[in-house]
Amino acid sequence: MTRVKNYALTTLLIEDDIFLQKAISDVLNSLGHKVYATCSGQNGQHIYQKHAEEIELVVTGSDLPEFDRKELFTFLDSIHCRYGVLILAHQHEEVEIFLSMPKCCGLLIKPFSLTDLGWHIAQIVWNKVYYPVWHNDFTPQIVSNQHN
Repeated sequence: MTRVKNYALTTLLIEDDIFLQKAISDVLNSLGHKVYATCSGQNGQHIYQKHAEEIELVVTGSDLPEFDRKELFTFLDSIHCRYGVLILAHQHEEVEIFLSMPKCCGLLIKPFSLTDLGWHIAQIVWNKVYYPVWHNDFTPQIVSNQHN
């Protein structure tokens, strides 16, 4: 049996749904990640500024308390980490806006399974980024966006 290397990353998780945040944090911890988690965009900014040297991946919801869309984009554009930003978006949001962001390394549409989250992070680490996008009939379509 082939073993997959465990990529232990330092990850900043910003998600305002506390239950989803806890579940994602548990998955990331089980993958060996060191996780800084918060429910607030402003706290996320503070954590990022304090730990920017060690943060390798940012996982963030697309609709954060205390941030309008412009503030979120400004914050995400200021991030300089190894793997970029994985965005957790709502189905109704315009996916193309997030995919066009240079720092966006992935996009998951809520609701998603935690298995999909783990798979997606592995794909980001292996530099094979594929975006599952669900249409109104919940049929997945895979979209790729490489920023190389």
